[in-house]
Amino acid sequence: MEAAEREAIVRACTDLMIRYAATIDARDFDAYAGLFCEEMELLMPGSPPTTSREKLRRGLEKRPVELVSRHVITNPLVEVIDGARARGHCYLTLYRTLAPAGERGVHAFSRPAAVGEYFDDYLRTNEGWRIRRRELRFVFAVDPMVSD
Repeated sequence: MEAAEREAIVRACTDLMIRYAATIDARDFDAYAGLFCEEMELLMPGSPPTTSREKLRRGLEKRPVELVSRHVITNPLVEVIDGARARGHCYLTLYRTLAPAGERGVHAFSRPAAVGEYFDDYLRTNEGWRIRRRELRFVFAVDPMVSD
């Protein structure tokens, strides 16, 4: 495989990591679900596996409207397996609150709700690169609501 092709795959998979965080925080659940393959697996601590885009969308509809979150993704690593498969890993620092915003639209918080790691499998599809499997493992958590 040429270096340029490998780099393009790394960029595409890193973009999926970042878009995952941006779309869930923006409550753009259609775009969020679209980051995954149709047949996918999402493993979150304390929750049964999610195995389809439709189940993923339905689950997101249950998120409280007043929930404000920021998923901060760092240290992205992508390992290209071949032209159709890759693996990834990144850190998550999760900030979230149900508290209403203050006068200036700012939410108070004292610390991150959780810190964890995502472990991903990516697949090239007709739609482009997509997440086939994503597993979250928490390292630190202080928020009992943490499940995504």
